Amino acid sequence: MRVLVVDDNVDAAESLKMLLELHGCVAFVAFNGDAGLQAFMKLKPHLVIADQNMPGLTGREMVALARRKQPGRVATFICLSAGSKGTEEAACLEAGFDAYIQKPIELEVLRELIGAKRFS
Repeated sequence: MRVLVVDDNVDAAESLKMLLELHGCVAFVAFNGDAGLQAFMKLKPHLVIADQNMPGLTGREMVALARRKQPGRVATFICLSAGSKGTEEAACLEAGFDAYIQKPIELEVLRELIGAKRFS
């Protein structure tokens, strides 16, 4: 399974990439929304885990553009954010994310995401 991690926090992105690889995924990273959108178009990942708050193109903007540019493409988009869950979660889901998870991501939640995507 191909997974794209998009986060402007380089350490967080690289750490999540390593965890995904330990769980059998082929993982890629992008460190801003523009690079994330380009990687999505090129790599065609099955799962995208993106930070919501990034300078430039935000996670919400990136996902909305990805969905518009490839409307028939099936990929799961997960918003990973350190923000408060209430209003931000609704905005992320409205923008096109499939789920919202608060940072730091728990290992069990990551396993569930990977498992659910493998069998969907």
